[in-house]
Amino acid sequence: MKTVVGKAVESKEVQTLIIFLIYIDIFLFNVTQLSHSRLEEKHGDELAPDESESTVLVQIIEFFQNCILSLFTVELAATVYAFGSRFCSHYGYMFDLVLISIMTYENACSKGYSLYSMTRLLCFLRFWRCIPLLEILTNEVCNGRDAVQQKLFDKEKEIKMIEFELSGKDNICEKERNLRVNVEKKLKGYVQDIEMLKEALHIAAEDVARFAEQKENGEEVFFDSTPPTLQPKETRIVVNEDLSFQVVSN
Repeated sequence: MKTVVGKAVESKEVQTLIIFLIYIDIFLFNVTQLSHSRLEEKHGDELAPDESESTVLVQIIEFFQNCILSLFTVELAATVYAFGSRFCSHYGYMFDLVLISIMTYENACSKGYSLYSMTRLLCFLRFWRCIPLLEILTNEVCNGRDAVQQKLFDKEKEIKMIEFELSGKDNICEKERNLRVNVEKKLKGYVQDIEMLKEALHIAAEDVARFAEQKENGEEVFFDSTPPTLQPKETRIVVNEDLSFQVVSN
C-alpha cells in the first residue's frame, strides 16, 4: 500500500497538480490582499478585516484557498505515510510541512494577517517542486530515447539478417541461372543430335527404297570391296548387302 501511495505522490500528474495549485494559491492570496487593501482605504481606520465586511468575491476566493490548503495537507500526509522517516531527511518536504502547518494554524485560529501574509508569500519558495517534475520529465525523455534506440538497434539487426538471407538467395539464384544455362546448352546439343539423326534416317530410308526398287526391276547391283557410302551433309550412310545400313558421322 505504501509503495502504491509513494508512486502516486511522486507521479508526474500529482507533481504538476501541486505546482499548479501552489501558484494558483499565491495568485488568489494576492487578489484577497488587494481587496482588503481597497476596503481599508475606503472605510479608513474603522475597518476590521472580518467576514462581515468582505465581499462575496473575497469569500469565494478564501473558500478556494481553504480547499487548496486542504489538498496540500492531504498531499503531505500521504507523503509522510509513504516514506516514513525518510520524509524528515528531505529539506524541501520539511519546509513545506512547516509552511503548511503555520498557514493551517493561522487560518483556523487567528484572524490577523501579519504572519498569515508572510507565510503565504513564502509559498514562492516552494518552486523546488519543479525539480522533481523536471527529473520525472527528463527520465521519461531518456527512457523514450533509450526505447527508440533499442528499436533502431533491433531494426538494424533485422535488416542485416534480411540482407544476409538475400545474399544467400542471390547466390542460389546465380547457381540456378548457371545450371539453367548448362541445361539449355545440353538441350541444344541434344536437339542438334536428334535433327542429325532424323536427317540420317531419312537419307537411309531413301537409299534403301531406291536399292529395293533396283533389285525388283532386275537391275544388276554391284558392290565394291567396301560398301558404297553416301555423304549427306556431315553424315555417311553405309548400305550392306543384306539391305541393312549404318550411320557413320564424319
